[in-house]
Amino acid sequence: LFERLGELQRAAGDLEAALDCYESALRYQPDSFDLREKIAALKLAAFDKKIAALEQRARAGDEGAQSSLEKLRAEKRALEVAEVARAVQE
Repeated sequence: LFERLGELQRAAGDLEAALDCYESALRYQPDSFDLREKIAALKLAAFDKKIAALEQRARAGDEGAQSSLEKLRAEKRALEVAEVARAVQE
């Protein structure tokens, strides 16, 4: 039920609500590789959205955006590495 609701939320463009639903579904299906993959994809999409916004601010001359952008890119890389490691272990 939560997984299906997450799919509907994702299709509607509400990625945060979709993530909440998938994480709820994972409590009932903790071994679901599919759910973990969906959660990772949504988290990465959220990073991409934030990165795009910061890139726009940096191009507009916002000096603080550049340092935030570098930090966010590093966090995204760390998440990608963690997700690959988790997938290999399963």
